[in-house]
Amino acid sequence: MIHKKNITKLLFSILSIVSMQVALISQEGDVLQAALSFTDKGDCKNAILEYEKLIALDYTTTEIEYNLGTCYLKERDGAGAIIHLRRALKFEPKHSAAQANLKIARKIVDTDISLIPDFFLLRYWRTFYKMLSSSSWTLLSLLFGVGIVGSVYYWLFPNSSQTKRISFIAGIALSSLMILATLAAYGKYSNEISIDQAVVSTESEFYTGADVKSESLGSLSAGVECTILDEIGEYLKIQLRDKEVGWILKDKLTII
Repeated sequence: MIHKKNITKLLFSILSIVSMQVALISQEGDVLQAALSFTDKGDCKNAILEYEKLIALDYTTTEIEYNLGTCYLKERDGAGAIIHLRRALKFEPKHSAAQANLKIARKIVDTDISLIPDFFLLRYWRTFYKMLSSSSWTLLSLLFGVGIVGSVYYWLFPNSSQTKRISFIAGIALSSLMILATLAAYGKYSNEISIDQAVVSTESEFYTGADVKSESLGSLSAGVECTILDEIGEYLKIQLRDKEVGWILKDKLTII
């Protein structure tokens, strides 16, 4: 009897969870349809409200972020546009329309901060590891590893001296490629889960230290992009695109 009651409770719990999930999916679908409808009509204000509801439900995709960013751009909201267009590019780095709109959004942000590029080798490396997903790089690394095992086998048990020499060279080449693929997988994965990129969401003071009593370095406009370096209490240490470093209140930033 007790056993039957436990089974009944378990089945009821499962049905409740399934029902909640179905209701949530239905709600997300309705909101998405409303957002797309407003987008098609060119009603960006209402489209923004619906897209923001989706994100509040923790439901987002490349196209949702792109559409939302584009709507903010049409409303001349540079900060909102940059935030969501960069999120779209985080999902899909080669999204050409998002790249183009991001350039436009950056031009409407009221700031004199100019980008100072990273060291050229670092730029090349980032471009290289972004060519594939982290899982693809990992798979390549494993395949190179299998090749290394085969090379070691033929080096230890060669049919001829030439086979041993070729196996040795192949083993060195495959080892180098495996190291490269592993580093690329790590770099791409770190980029995918990175939470160190942010945008100033509302105009804020920029300080030399993590305290309002610190000297002000000036005011940062909404839409200014930065990299988070450290955190102390309510303050974040950030680096701007021109490499200047300072502190800002945490609630003034939106993480990409």
